[in-house]
Amino acid sequence: MKALQIIGFFAALLSVQLVHAQRTYTFSESTKVVVTGTSTLHDWEAKVDEVSGTAKLDLNQQTLNSIDLLSLKFASESLHSGKDAMDKNIYKALKTGKYPHIQFILKEVKEIRKTGEGKAAVTAKGNLTIAGVTKPIHLTAQAILKQEEVAFRGEYTIDMTQYGIEPPKAMLGTIKTGKDVVFHFDLTFKTLPNGTSGK
Repeated sequence: MKALQIIGFFAALLSVQLVHAQRTYTFSESTKVVVTGTSTLHDWEAKVDEVSGTAKLDLNQQTLNSIDLLSLKFASESLHSGKDAMDKNIYKALKTGKYPHIQFILKEVKEIRKTGEGKAAVTAKGNLTIAGVTKPIHLTAQAILKQEEVAFRGEYTIDMTQYGIEPPKAMLGTIKTGKDVVFHFDLTFKTLPNGTSGK
């Protein structure tokens, strides 16, 4: 009887540890996403002000074991370059009236490699949707773990024409932007309060 009680105790302890290891996270206020590009006049950048998403991560003693869910959504009209004319051209190119969001959904984590205390290199693939067009992409990012937050940092270059987007123009077409833009991301997730779904 005592042996069964001991087994039951350790089984219960293990289940509690597993529950606490995998937690649901949402974005913290320190998340930053910036899009940069080029033009025939000068380089440009636009900050994404509205970012939402959810992640389910398995952590253990400052080690990232797995990413079981990751979904991101950027409000297209929250892209702000600091220049109204440029912003309007961006929104027109992204067809924001019909497609108000840019979205990424994780499909598979290829590798999580620990690179130091509380740090890991992550290689993954997922689906990126821009202006209603979805393409599979491969991403690499650095994961940084500290207390109740996890940050994923990196950058990804896209060819706008692959998503059916005509690079924005200005001044009657005399100023043209390059077809490649770079998403620079610092996605910081924080744990959700108990009883919160994150939806």
